[in-house]
Amino acid sequence: HEQALGDLRLGADARLFGELDGPITVALGARFWLPTGSTTSYAGDGGVRIGPRLSAAGTIADVFVYGANAGVVFRTPTVSSFGDSPIDHDFAFSASAGVKLVDGKLVVGPELYGTTTLDDKAFKTRTTPLEILLGGHYNVGSGIRAGIGAGTGLVAGFGAPQARLLGSVEWSPDSGPDQDGDGIPDSEDACRTQKGVRS
Repeated sequence: HEQALGDLRLGADARLFGELDGPITVALGARFWLPTGSTTSYAGDGGVRIGPRLSAAGTIADVFVYGANAGVVFRTPTVSSFGDSPIDHDFAFSASAGVKLVDGKLVVGPELYGTTTLDDKAFKTRTTPLEILLGGHYNVGSGIRAGIGAGTGLVAGFGAPQARLLGSVEWSPDSGPDQDGDGIPDSEDACRTQKGVRS
């Protein structure tokens, strides 16, 4: 099988309500795809896509974390087929859950992803690829988080993989010094030299 890079994706989200590590945080955002992927390798459909979405996430009892989002992906009107099969705008959805381990630095759990077309074939097997992953994310420190995941397609929809292996490295700016390394910056920490939960 031939490997190829997919379309370049840009995204942004704005928090509507909720706080970091709270029981629920809701955000409104959008993603934008540029047609950089090869159509002959099925890594892109050759058109621009834009996808507004609504997301929710939270932490329960400082141990269990979850996240979910749903949105619509609109395609360039001139793109009506992919791999000799008709395509349309999509409804995209995902959900994930995890357990915090190693003093909260490691999160392990499953993730579920799916899409379906916004036409009379919605939620049919071939038009609704569904995929599950089991993965983990580790907070290395200094705003860096590394992750790995592996999974497979659950139904034989277009785009569902036989197997998938993912790796990621994320970086976000530090919010300031954190002497005890508990993830709470000193400016907000009630006890700066002893690890604890936010209070």
